[in-house]
Amino acid sequence: MTVRYLLDTTNCIYIINFRNNTMKATISLDNAVLEQLLAYTQAKTVKESIAKAIEEYIRFKQRQELLSCRGSVEIENNWQQLRDLERPS
Repeated sequence: MTVRYLLDTTNCIYIINFRNNTMKATISLDNAVLEQLLAYTQAKTVKESIAKAIEEYIRFKQRQELLSCRGSVEIENNWQQLRDLERPS
C-alpha cells in the first residue's frame, strides 16, 4: 500500500511515499551544505550521507535525553554483595 502526501513549504517540495516501513522524500538542498555533508560523512552517495546524518542526529538527541537524567538516579555501590549472592553455595 502506498500513501502519498504533497507538502509545499517555503523552500522545499516533499513527496513522501510510505511503503514497507520506508519513506521516500524529494527535497531541495543547498549545494554547499550537501558538499559539507558528503565530506563529513565520507559517504559514497547522497542518500547514504543523508541517512548517516539523520541516524547521527537521532543518537545525539538520545544521548542528550540520557544526560538530562544525570543525578536523578541513585545507584548503590553493592556490587560485591550482589556477586556473593550469585555464587553457588
